[in-house]
Amino acid sequence: MGELKRVNGELEMQLKSLRAEEEGRVRAGAGSSSNGNGVNGHSGSGTTQGHLSASAEVEEEAEPESSVDMLLEAMRRENEELRNKLADTQSGYMRISRLNEVYREELIEHRRRVRS
Repeated sequence: MGELKRVNGELEMQLKSLRAEEEGRVRAGAGSSSNGNGVNGHSGSGTTQGHLSASAEVEEEAEPESSVDMLLEAMRRENEELRNKLADTQSGYMRISRLNEVYREELIEHRRRVRS
């Protein structure tokens, strides 16, 4: 149980880190495309400026989607790993429970022999 809590804590820290990184990217992208200037701080023609801002918006939209997809895929893999680990832990628990039952029965039998 402690192992699962430790792993869960690590996963939460990684998720927070990824979220903070994503926020930084989105903010950096929004800051660079919202100043209204063309290349190198000089305003260009209306079509060039419009093209640059449209290109920045497309790039901004594509980046979060790919990050979200990557994050979802990482979470799916992690979920699968945790499910496998849980299944292993449950099967181990069942095995130990059966062994304990066998040992308990054996102990009861030995106590009966000693008393007889």
